[in-house]
Parts: sequence; C-alpha cells; structure tokens
Amino acid sequence: MQILIFLALLVIIVLLAPWMLGVLAAVFVAGGAAFAVVFVIGAVVLALGVAWITYFSNPARQQARLERRIKKITDAANRANSRSD
Repeated sequence: MQILIFLALLVIIVLLAPWMLGVLAAVFVAGGAAFAVVFVIGAVVLALGVAWITYFSNPARQQARLERRIKKITDAANRANSRSD
C-alpha cells in the first residue's frame, strides 16, 4: 500500500514539476536571485521533512523499534537477576 502511495506522489510531483518551474521563474523575476534561493531551500526542506515524517511514522518500523527496546530491557533485567551477590 505504501508503494502505491509513493508512486502516486511521484506521479503528482512529475505532473507539478513544470508548474513549479514556472512559479520559480516568476519568483526569480519578481524577487531576484536571493528570494529564489530561499524559495528553493524552503521547498527542499519541506520535501525532506515530509519524507522524514513518512519514514519514521511507519507502523512496522515503530513496532520493530519497540520490540528491540523491550528485548534490550528484558535482557538487562535477566542479566541483573542472574548475578549472584
């Protein structure tokens, strides 16, 4: 299901790319190069932020992370209990 969502987003990005280039050109003409650079950096940061949130909000990854954490805590408790004082 996530692959389908990824592919749908990829198609949307490809379809919006010419429009975004037009917006970028308008920003460049209206505000100069500095404003265009800020616009591009903002767009890249936004895209990376969405990718980061999507990657870490994956339920399967969260489950695996919790299982590793539980195993680590259980192993530490078992080692502590097996020590002879």
